[in-house]
Amino acid sequence: MLVFPLISGIAIAVTMLVAIPVSDGEVSGPGEAQEILVLDSEKGFAVRERYENPALGAGSSPGIQMIRSLVERNVDALIVGHIGMHAFSYARNRLIVYSSEGMSYEEAVAAYRKGALKKVDDAIPGDHGSHSHMGPHSQ
Repeated sequence: MLVFPLISGIAIAVTMLVAIPVSDGEVSGPGEAQEILVLDSEKGFAVRERYENPALGAGSSPGIQMIRSLVERNVDALIVGHIGMHAFSYARNRLIVYSSEGMSYEEAVAAYRKGALKKVDDAIPGDHGSHSHMGPHSQ
């Protein structure tokens, strides 16, 4: 549970659901992760739900398919190792996206709880077969 003070001295408690795409204990991207962990801030960021990434069976736009599954679960924030341009564009107005590039799942959760993760403002390229959509004359 996150507590926010109000001007009059009254505080409100907000429960947040935070999702992390994970592969072999490492934070991954939404289109590549083996599974998705949904954490509940009200329960000390314990795992509320664990499910297989729906992106793994998606023919196109796998990152968007995964993010759509988060929106359906009323998730508030997403912690990623990387995120492509299309997935980020879809997530932008639906979730708060944080970067935990190069972190394990445990490191990412600890950093999030301390407020040490950077909010993502643009796509974060990963090493998942990066490619360019620019032709040979685009430089």
